[in-house]
Amino acid sequence: MPNGHDKILVRGARVNNLRDVDVDIPKHQLTVFTGVSGSGKSSLVFGTIAAESQRLINETYPAFVQSFMASPARPDVDQLENLSAAIVVDQERMGANSRSTVGTATDVNNLMRLVWSRLGVPEVGPSFFFSFNTPQGMCPGCEGNGRVSAVDETLIVDRELSLNDGAILVPGMGVGTWYWKGYAENPNLDPAVPLKDLTPEQWAYLMHQEPTKVKALGMNMTYEGVIPRVKRMFLNPEKAPGQKHAKEFAERIGTFRPCPECDGMRLNEAARTATVEGVTLPTALGWQISDLLPWVERLRDSKAGDRARPVLTALADMLGSLVEVGLGYLSLDRES
Repeated sequence: MPNGHDKILVRGARVNNLRDVDVDIPKHQLTVFTGVSGSGKSSLVFGTIAAESQRLINETYPAFVQSFMASPARPDVDQLENLSAAIVVDQERMGANSRSTVGTATDVNNLMRLVWSRLGVPEVGPSFFFSFNTPQGMCPGCEGNGRVSAVDETLIVDRELSLNDGAILVPGMGVGTWYWKGYAENPNLDPAVPLKDLTPEQWAYLMHQEPTKVKALGMNMTYEGVIPRVKRMFLNPEKAPGQKHAKEFAERIGTFRPCPECDGMRLNEAARTATVEGVTLPTALGWQISDLLPWVERLRDSKAGDRARPVLTALADMLGSLVEVGLGYLSLDRES
């Protein structure tokens, strides 16, 4: 039977672009707010109703707790009655991060690592030994990214020119810059010699030398070959260059390919080869969630899963939830 509490009463709402809006919103059913952009949908639903509901909830906490919370003002509205607790479900894009996958974003990977740490053959170690975000688990070749950068050297230097003539074509490394001086004034290099005339040893030192301490420019400094420096500055998958010209340069000179050491699996050899019932962790992470779930359930119900049954039960529940919301087509190793 209808009663006086079966509707949310809004009278005189004036939040943002609302102008004395009066509306009755039925409770215990789905109500959809539609309209053109700027018509006030968000101002009414979020800025008025949800905001006042949250403010009233905050007032139920002890004063000590409230002192650590934000104190939102009451929405600009004459009357709001019969409010229920409001839960705002927001949808926004996750930040770009090459180390974030479906498994890490949903915390499913934590349970997967526990399973392999307890049941894996041969035994590798604790669960963090199966994480591509820790030194103990990541592939040393790609540091857990699964990809390595490749550089077109013809776009980095002009071998017909000398260092003094501007052989280095990288932004920020032109003649006279600090980076250029680190090469031109290095005692192991002759800045007047065209790069094509360098000895193989000099070429390797100029282009591919890993960071090493040298005395140059009247001080002790770290020398780094052009290619490693370019990869670090422009092709770091975790930190893309910010300036437009730097981004354009990076797109022009570099490509990423699967790491040849781990074949894109991100993990070191021990972590990527340990098996549970004949299945490696990278293999399981690459399955569709809808295919992984029955495998986990069979393992949970088998004698082989005895030592990890609580973990397998929790894992099956999490995977089942992902399938129920329509994400069963994803794999846990998919970048998010």
